[in-house]
Amino acid sequence: TGFPIGGMGSIIDAMELSLKSIGVHIITGNGVKEILIDKNNQASGVSLFNGKKIKSNLIVSAINPKITLLELIEERKL
Repeated sequence: TGFPIGGMGSIIDAMELSLKSIGVHIITGNGVKEILIDKNNQASGVSLFNGKKIKSNLIVSAINPKITLLELIEERKL
């Protein structure tokens, strides 16, 4: 077992720097209220708790799949 230099937070920092270097935009401090599904049944973005909607071709969830699928997507759209 190894521990990263700088503690576990340094892993997150390294991931953030790596993602930003390839153009990924990271938003923090506002949770996702809903994953948006378009008329073709494709994920098309997210709606945040502050009401802002963000369009995206790719959505990555780091939370439990049960919460992602059953709480963030309308049941009729699954």
